[in-house]
Amino acid sequence: MLRTRMSAAVSDTAAAGAVRDSFDRQISRLNAMLPKAPVPEAIVMKDGRRFSGKLLQDTPQAVSIRTIVGDITVAKEDVGQLVTAEDLRAEFKSKFNAGEKFGEALQQLMIWTYEMNMPVHRELVAYTILQKTPGDPFARNAAGYVQMDGNWALKTSIAAGAPIPERKAETKDDIKRELESMGFVLRNDHWFVKIPWSTGIASLWRPPSLKMNLNGTSVMDWHEGDTTLFRMDDKPKKLGAVDLKFIAPTAAQGLVSIGVEAPGEIIECEVRAVGAIAEDKQGARIECFLTPEGGRSEVLYDISKKSDTAFHDATRFVRGKSKFTVTARMVTVQDKYHTYARFLPSNIDSTQVFWVKGIVLRAAAEFDRLWAAAK
Repeated sequence: MLRTRMSAAVSDTAAAGAVRDSFDRQISRLNAMLPKAPVPEAIVMKDGRRFSGKLLQDTPQAVSIRTIVGDITVAKEDVGQLVTAEDLRAEFKSKFNAGEKFGEALQQLMIWTYEMNMPVHRELVAYTILQKTPGDPFARNAAGYVQMDGNWALKTSIAAGAPIPERKAETKDDIKRELESMGFVLRNDHWFVKIPWSTGIASLWRPPSLKMNLNGTSVMDWHEGDTTLFRMDDKPKKLGAVDLKFIAPTAAQGLVSIGVEAPGEIIECEVRAVGAIAEDKQGARIECFLTPEGGRSEVLYDISKKSDTAFHDATRFVRGKSKFTVTARMVTVQDKYHTYARFLPSNIDSTQVFWVKGIVLRAAAEFDRLWAAAK
């Protein structure tokens, strides 16, 4: 019995050694293939989206890349980084060297190489993991093994001569997965791309680019020299240049509304509509609210002292819409000197006193034909 056990132990040790030798040979072959292994290039956008494939054109105006779902062209000003094949090879080498020291890093690298569409590199990582942990199921699968009746059998392996797989988008599921990974959105069987968007009024010192409706309000000027003593002087001197412009009630109260129209369906939105109460005068108030097209009004802020200069997240109010109105209802204390409720106060250097920024959907019709033809 002892002889039988010793014989089995020797046999198991020999088998384990043979497996490790096999992994070593596969790793050696894969290392020899790395210099010419296919590695995609990529456009990384400033908003984080990534388009992988073959770079076609790079001009001061635009960059084009051929992906597995078609050619994509983006404005150069929206590009954060162009990643070449050599850049990606260098990044892999750095990650791989770190992974050899820390086992968990190799598992993460195996996922990364799949996401980056680097099949040869992925298989190398898988076999490297198997050297230390021969039974790892995820590494076995990535190396081309399949489990049958509890045993692992090598089905396909690049190192063993299998062709390098090409990622293709042939079915609707494939196309949907690829396009959504690049930030595209499907709406009613049509594809759209998320794009950053902003608009607004930089300052009241320039003609507003948005339509304003003044109801019991007007754009007023304020001079720094317009003080109580100045008003009490029987022979006041001429005031100097205007220091501040703002919208305020012409009587005790009034409204101002500003219409906003986005160039597509709104996905995310923030609104800044500066309001201020001068001298924290008791009785003055500004209630600023937003009304989406076809929806109910929602308060952005309500102040009776100090000011509000913040960007307010209005996504939950306007998501899915393309038009909305921002209204300021102002109550002021009238005296012989000046009004105390001030909307969009602007000096000559002001910027974004009324500003809207966010993400909208723009039609990506170039993918609609591919989508319609797929099964």
